[in-house]
Amino acid sequence: MAKKISGILLEAGEGYLVIGMGLNVLNLPENPLYPTTSLASETTTPPPLETVLNKILVALGNWCDTADTQSFAPIRAAWLSHARKGPMRVRLPNGEIQGQFADLDVDGNLRLLLPDGTERSISTGDVFF
Repeated sequence: MAKKISGILLEAGEGYLVIGMGLNVLNLPENPLYPTTSLASETTTPPPLETVLNKILVALGNWCDTADTQSFAPIRAAWLSHARKGPMRVRLPNGEIQGQFADLDVDGNLRLLLPDGTERSISTGDVFF
């Protein structure tokens, strides 16, 4: 069974993007809504917090440089090469839908293939496999 280890939150406005990320390194949330795990639970020797933070910041800096110099295309390609493709459900602010992963569009929206054969573009939601 898949377990959630991290989450992201993106908030965009005119001329700005705020990125928030949570990663369960040593602890798990109390009373989670779905199965969760942590780096400490999945490894014999969890890395020090400073090491985890440094690796995240370096990777984020590299992807920001990529976005500045090459656009979103290589980020999208890298994401797609690692994406879990298959059935999923997406919790939206006004309900939940189910479907199959179809694509990540050029704006970064999830393209979900619905059971009726139509596709829906999703920019915000909690994705579960």
